[in-house]
Amino acid sequence: MPRRIKALIVVPENNTTMEPEISALCPALVPIAVARVKRPARTLLLEDLPAYTEATLEAIAPFAAEPLDLVIHGCTAAGFLGGPGSNARMVERLRERTGATVVGTAGAMIDALRSSGVSETAVMTPYLQPVNDGLRDYLDKSGIRRGARACSWPVRNCRRSTWSRNCAPNSASRSGRRSRPPPGPAPRR
Repeated sequence: MPRRIKALIVVPENNTTMEPEISALCPALVPIAVARVKRPARTLLLEDLPAYTEATLEAIAPFAAEPLDLVIHGCTAAGFLGGPGSNARMVERLRERTGATVVGTAGAMIDALRSSGVSETAVMTPYLQPVNDGLRDYLDKSGIRRGARACSWPVRNCRRSTWSRNCAPNSASRSGRRSRPPPGPAPRR
């Protein structure tokens, strides 16, 4: 029987998706511990990062006493806002505190793009403008060109008219044709 991997997911307190997704995709990690990081009740901003960093370290403290094999730092917006250097420092601080291998979602995104040979990408996110700006900077500083602007598409604003007005004007494919909204009817409010 294979050894169970002892893992910890570190996510903002309002994140309800990463734990079930990781559990479904990586059954060797189940059961998985979750550290929830306190955050502002609004979109995370660059000026929030010092307090958010401290909140992250406080959130993992109860788990650091037990030996861990893996820590998944799922605070993607914080990684984007801080940039590659700040994200790498957070990953290192988590490694120092836990003794585990640490993977951050922002850095893992760049690693996945590079390992797939991607040097240019278009992006659609669920984030608001401050985080999208951080994402653009993160990609730029990581050497990944953006063929289209990062655009947010929160579910509450998900309409075909929002797609074409906010995203498509700057979203051209390699063939020069404009991006199209996803198939199917526009969601109702």
